[in-house]
Amino acid sequence: MKEDAKNSNDQQPYPILLDVTNDQHVPGAVKQLKEYLYEHKKDLIAVVNNAGINPEAAIMNNDGTTKVENVLVDPSVGSSVFETNVLGVARVTKACLPLLSRGATIVNIGSYFGSIAGLIGLDHCYYESSKFALEGMSDNMRRSLKKEGIRVVLVKPGNISTDMNALGEVGAIEVAKDIEHAITSLKPRDRYYPGKVKGYSTRLVCWFYDMLPYWVSDNM
Repeated sequence: MKEDAKNSNDQQPYPILLDVTNDQHVPGAVKQLKEYLYEHKKDLIAVVNNAGINPEAAIMNNDGTTKVENVLVDPSVGSSVFETNVLGVARVTKACLPLLSRGATIVNIGSYFGSIAGLIGLDHCYYESSKFALEGMSDNMRRSLKKEGIRVVLVKPGNISTDMNALGEVGAIEVAKDIEHAITSLKPRDRYYPGKVKGYSTRLVCWFYDMLPYWVSDNM
């Protein structure tokens, strides 16, 4: 949102409660957002779809001590992952589209797992699949909304240190920098690849898996 700042309060975050998996939350959140924009004479210039879950990473065996390895967990877990990581993006985007001004940007936060699947095992299948689905959704939105003057960008972070990942190679600030560039640049890239994966550039790792034939990448 933009406006010539009149005082420091204009720069403070304005939180709006929205469960991205709950359709009933949408009308109230949109109403609150509209009121804020009108009251402060602001334009909605960007939407960042960042909500994501990875419950597979936390599922344990029955004794509660050892993580399940290479086992496809219950499909109900997959449903919750897709509800948040994919349909949540659609839900927020649909709600905000009527408010976005021409020249606005939608930023979807994907993952390098949207290019690489199977290296961790079946116990990571739903999360990886959700990021593949988000790639297709972002491509659709980018091409479909271009004529409306709305840009759609996919950010594919590498191994980033977050609350979901204590073993990340770089901090989340690297992702934030790319999000800022996507929103403020007159010509943002279609995809950003912040961070590293096992010491290698995320862009390079994704390129290898996107471009190489399966008989090569499956044996890397």
